Amino acid sequence: MEPLPDLSTSDRLLDAAAQVFCERGYDGTTVAEVARRASLTTGAIYANFRDKAELLLKTIERGSSAAVVDMEAARAAGASAADRLLLMARRMVAEPDSTERLLFVEMFSAARRHPDVGRRVAEALSAMEAELAKLMDRARDDGDVDPVWEPAVLARFCLALGVGFTQLAVAGLPDPDAAEWVALAERIISAVRPLS
Repeated sequence: MEPLPDLSTSDRLLDAAAQVFCERGYDGTTVAEVARRASLTTGAIYANFRDKAELLLKTIERGSSAAVVDMEAARAAGASAADRLLLMARRMVAEPDSTERLLFVEMFSAARRHPDVGRRVAEALSAMEAELAKLMDRARDDGDVDPVWEPAVLARFCLALGVGFTQLAVAGLPDPDAAEWVALAERIISAVRPLS
């Protein structure tokens, strides 16, 4: 086992949790093992996280924050909403993160087995979907999306596409050719643009 880099207590715990969740799954992970991997005590976990479910959700949230940062940087640089959607499509195949993918799938597995985790996962997914709906709403305002399309419906489509893509990758299906995937994404995005 490699020592973890010098990070904050929370980051050390999240790094260790990601390792253990990927190796043992949600049910096989104990807070004691996460603490041991982080070279900390279980008290450190409970000082930073409510429970094991929160630890799982925070590992996923932290992993997806890089995508949010990229999207916001693209927006600040003047990229249209359509261009930001293409950025998300490219990230799916150009920069796959196997740990992030495994954690995401583990989240769904835990949600199915544990009602409290399921409720919290639904809340987290609803928040993701709400952010996507805001992006779609801005896309309508920018003229990138035809006003006939409801932002909530487009957000659900994007979320379903991302979840399905991740599930297939974890199941062992190889990622599609990146250029063809991006070309398809461009075609789908053009289909929801206003008619000339």
